[in-house]
Amino acid sequence: MPIIRPEKNTALRPVFNASHRLGQQPSLNDCLFTGENHLPLMWDVLLRVRLWKYPIAADIRKAFLHLRIDQKDRNLQRFLWVADPLAD
Repeated sequence: MPIIRPEKNTALRPVFNASHRLGQQPSLNDCLFTGENHLPLMWDVLLRVRLWKYPIAADIRKAFLHLRIDQKDRNLQRFLWVADPLAD
């Protein structure tokens, strides 16, 4: 059920819990291949930033919409959107 605040004019956005399990069934996170961790350690990032006179930061908001997903895996990434979740 969505939380709606009349005093804030924000868009209603879905939030998905890919770690949720139903009984003995695996979650979506359990079924997806994660691959190797390519994220650098935070310590390395902090040390590397100190090497430069002008560090640059970026906002990665909406980055998920710009990821390239293999054609065979795209059906696993679809979301079911219900027009009115409160309707009977």
